[in-house]
Amino acid sequence: MKIKGKVKKVKKMKKILFLLIILFTFQNVKALEINDDGIYINYNNIEMTQKEINNLINLGFTEKQISLMDEEEFNSNKNLQGEIVAQETKYYMTTITYSNSASTLSVKSSLPLKSETIEITEEEYNNSDDLIDNVSINGKSNGYVETNYKKMTTTIVKNGSNYRYKNDLVWKKMPSTRSYDIIGIGIDSTVSGISSSKYLKQIADISDSSTKTCYYQFSSSATWKQSSSGYAATFKLISNTSKKTVTALETYMYFNVQKLTENTIKVINAYGSYRHAQKKVESSVSNGVSIGTGGISFEASVSTSIKESYDSMSTAQATWSGISW
Repeated sequence: MKIKGKVKKVKKMKKILFLLIILFTFQNVKALEINDDGIYINYNNIEMTQKEINNLINLGFTEKQISLMDEEEFNSNKNLQGEIVAQETKYYMTTITYSNSASTLSVKSSLPLKSETIEITEEEYNNSDDLIDNVSINGKSNGYVETNYKKMTTTIVKNGSNYRYKNDLVWKKMPSTRSYDIIGIGIDSTVSGISSSKYLKQIADISDSSTKTCYYQFSSSATWKQSSSGYAATFKLISNTSKKTVTALETYMYFNVQKLTENTIKVINAYGSYRHAQKKVESSVSNGVSIGTGGISFEASVSTSIKESYDSMSTAQATWSGISW
């Protein structure tokens, strides 16, 4: 009896320790549950072992992305033995100035007078004031000003003899305009993307007066532009409704690459890029999108008004050198 008691106590301690490890690893993730067997269950009721969770983290998935992962994406990634070999995160502040003729109700259809995006430090990003309304009266002749904060992380993951490129865009302050944005990754001429591996998901926290829920949107709702110089996806940002408000929003994409040369490759680069529509645009804008090492741009046939509707962010470049592939 004493031996059984000790075994029971040890099992209980192990379960408590396991729970603490999970909660520490995922302390910022919502919709967490642990069953009696110590198995993690995410928002979509997908059961995950600690090993599978570690595999996902090593593929570059964030805590929140894992908590909202659906069964198809989970099954495609849970057994992959990946390793993050290169990563760069950049932080941005965008200031958009609208004319006096614009109002908080018509900003979505108003072309900005001026837009400026600058890189800021992680400290500046973390300390930015989230209490200020996105659109407010400036008190001067130039009208209304909106300030957005976002961060972008580009990652290269080694998976055996293969590589995956991933790009994540997180909004800290929700943009007032929710039209068709573009996310992409430019690639070197020595590699090409594998179309069957491409994936995009948009996830959000949505709240109303009584509840808080999570929401995700699949890549089937996006329009892809695939070329020898990279992949880009045009998609519609999740919008507020009359009863619910988006309080957190992020988008991520990834795809695998393959060699295009018989020569040994010594370095690979992933050029993460993002363009936000500051004015309401049509989904057909995806027809004129270009992607390359310089980021997302528009082809010559695209009108000037459309080009000026988008902000301009520098790329986040992940570089993995010293390899022999």
